[in-house]
Amino acid sequence: MVFVDAGTATPGPFELRRAQPAEDFLHTSHAISPEAVLATYKRVTGQEPPEAWVLCVRASRLNWGRG
Repeated sequence: MVFVDAGTATPGPFELRRAQPAEDFLHTSHAISPEAVLATYKRVTGQEPPEAWVLCVRASRLNWGRG
């Protein structure tokens, strides 16, 4: 499983890292981390989540549809 994201603080042109389950839940599902998704999978199914990676591509600017 691969989660793809963009970040302005990403080192190099991209970063590839292994994701592990982590209880870091936020108040909004839009900002839920891959680690929180894996922790939810583990809690709901009672099984270890599949191997997962995060590919973060460096962005010079994130506009989110504003102007």
